[in-house]
Parts: sequence; C-alpha cells; structure tokens
Amino acid sequence: MNLKKFFGIQTAQEKIEDYRNLKSELGKLDLLGQELSDKFSIQKSVIDGVDGLPEQKKSEVFEKYRGFLKEHQKEVTSAVNQRNKILKSLEAYRNDPEVGEACKDIDALDNAELAYREGKMTKQVYFDIVKSITGEPTKYADVVALDKSGRVLILHRVEEFCPTGKVCIPGGHVDPGEDFETAALRELKEETNLDPLADRGIVYLGEHKSADAHIKYYQVCVDSDQPVTVDASEHCFAEFIDLGEIPLKPFIFDQGRIVLDLMMKPQQMDAAQPLLKALEDGRITPEAFVPGFTSILKKAMDIEAVKPLEPESMDGDKRKLAVPVRDPMKCVETILKGISGMQEVTVGENGHLKFLKPLIIHDTRYKEDPATNRLTECEIVFTGDDSDMLRLLEEMKYSLMVGPMKVRTPHEEFMAANERGTDYVGDPIFVTF
Repeated sequence: MNLKKFFGIQTAQEKIEDYRNLKSELGKLDLLGQELSDKFSIQKSVIDGVDGLPEQKKSEVFEKYRGFLKEHQKEVTSAVNQRNKILKSLEAYRNDPEVGEACKDIDALDNAELAYREGKMTKQVYFDIVKSITGEPTKYADVVALDKSGRVLILHRVEEFCPTGKVCIPGGHVDPGEDFETAALRELKEETNLDPLADRGIVYLGEHKSADAHIKYYQVCVDSDQPVTVDASEHCFAEFIDLGEIPLKPFIFDQGRIVLDLMMKPQQMDAAQPLLKALEDGRITPEAFVPGFTSILKKAMDIEAVKPLEPESMDGDKRKLAVPVRDPMKCVETILKGISGMQEVTVGENGHLKFLKPLIIHDTRYKEDPATNRLTECEIVFTGDDSDMLRLLEEMKYSLMVGPMKVRTPHEEFMAANERGTDYVGDPIFVTF
C-alpha cells in the first residue's frame, strides 16, 4: 500500500508518477482483457472440435473445459474490478487542483501519440500538439540494447496489427517532468520487458536534434536468453541482429544511420565507407558485407566477440524445420529441451517413443513472442532422423490440445509441460538449413 497516497500527503511529482503508473496498469489490463478473450476462443474451438474424439477422451476434454470456465470467470471478474478501481483513481487525479492540468496534458500527449501511430494524425500535427503542450520539440529517448555477443535488439513495427516492413530500436517519447535516461529505461521495459544487466550500466551515446524532435540515445547490455515481450499493437516481433546488419534494415526515421554515427568515431566511419560504397554499388553481397562491417563496429565499440555456447555435436547433419504453433506457455520449447539427447521417452502415462538414434535439439526460436497467444512459427534445429521428429511432433499435435502432455525424461521438470491446454501444433515444414 502507498501510505503517502492513503494519508493524502503525496507531493505533486509523486501524484503525477502514480498517475502514469495507473495509466500503464490500465493498458496492461486492456491487453489482459484481450488475452482472456483469446483464451476463451481457443478453448471454445477445442470444444467445438471434440466430435471426432473417443468418448473417454471427449469426457476428459469437457471436464477440463468446465474447470477452465470456472477459473476464467474468476480472472475476468478480478480484471473488471481492478479496471474500475483504476478508472476511479485516474478521475480523482484529473480533478485534483494541484495536478489536474498536468494529468490532462499527459492524456492529451498519449492520445496524440496513439492517433499518430494509428495513422489518424499527420507527423506535423502531432509535433505541433506536443509543442503546444510542452513548449518545446518532442523529446525522445531511444535505446541500443546489445546482448553479450554484441548483437543489437530491433523491433518489427505494425500499424493496425499489420506489419509495416519497418524496424526500430526500443524507445519513445519523454513524459512531462521525466528525464531522458529514466525515459530510456522505462521505454525499454515497456516495449520489451527487458532490464539492463546491472553490471554493465547505461551508456549515453549522444543526441540528435531537429526542429521537431530532440532524441537522446543510450546503450545498455541485456540478457538475450530472457524472453522479449512486445506490445502487439506496436510491434509484431523482436530479434537480435549482428551490428553489420544495421545498414541493411529499413529503420524508421533514419534511426540506423543515426545509431551508426553515434557508435563510431568519424575516422572509423571514414574507414568503413569503402565497404558501405561497395554494398551500395552491388560489388559485394550482403552476406559478405555483414561480417566485415560487424568486425569494424565491434572494434569501434571495443566489444569482444563471445562464442555462444553450443551443445556437443553428434554424427549427422543439422536439420531445420518450421512448425506453426500457438504456444503461450512455450510448451513446445520445454518438451524439446526435455527430449534432447534422448533415444527413448515416455509420453503420457504408458506411451513410449523409441527413436532410431538420439534426437539432439540445437535451437528453438519463435518468429513472434508466443506470449501474444497468436499463431506463429517455431523454428527447430535438430540432429536426428526426420521420421523420429515427425512422430514426436505428431504426438505433440494431438496431446497438447487436450493436455497436459507428459514427457518423462531423466529431468523430471519436463513432466506435464502443457498446463493449460491452449497450445496448437501444426504440420511441420522442413526447410533448407
């Protein structure tokens, strides 16, 4: 409990900060509402498709569905009550004589930004509104988020939930009364749910100014093994790319060029110009350009390349396949990790899968964060027999829908991976590695 708020002794700044936090919580609740709606739709689709199941399995599915409805109602009621409570608190702040006008300014800026992102407001009108409220150009804080091997995080943008083909780095506008660095860390958390590694700190790279915008750039290091959560209304997925890929990506607002200018000294950029010109003229392929330019950038940034940890190799070529999935709990990834290195696993209570040779899972990667509960694709890199992988995926395809799917390995944590029965696994597509 916020005691200052309870006793009515908050400062104006604390009230404004609480107002921002409440608006953020309201946004999360709105996303939760959509998620709850999607969960219900998925469960309903499972029920609609039980006619072809045996009677015993059909009973199990209906029993699970009744349990889901009971818990779902609790979640919906809780979300509605929280939302109503937040709305009352927001309205109280708007009517507060001390901070009411500041809160309304925050609302106006948020509404203007939303209209601009949705294409309902031109760029110039948006900047004019910001100027009229703040009295200065729009302030932005952008973040160059690097992993330990020096790859940079980029976000793929959407408008009205449709990909635009454009990319960006995490960042956004600086709220009234907020400093640039605080805004940078806030935007990183809001857009990716990542926190910078504490031992690496935050580095100020520089700024870019125009008549309409004042942007400051910061560099942090993040853990690429942590899941990246994106807001589906703004971005469809995130990925880490080599530094040398920056010139190849379609960044918004010339972000890529600005970031390169800030990360490299003029003499270093001069040294890279022949390589950039060769790429522009088509005298070098992108595949050849990326490692060379990455090396230049890492030297400029004094980043030592760290070789990623790879599993022990086995006889046989690596294979890659893509599987359509709806996997909010990352059950597919969990199961695959559990069977990695196994030649025989137990599925369910009594079923056995004996492979021709051990299946080794080298990598699983989702094209879109599975937590969005949207249909996406899971890329699987493995060593083993194709028929074994097909048998495993076929088992997962049907078991996960009515789950839980239990996979017994020497690692007991892989028991009952599917806890909610909301996953979907489609037919795999083998692709060239």
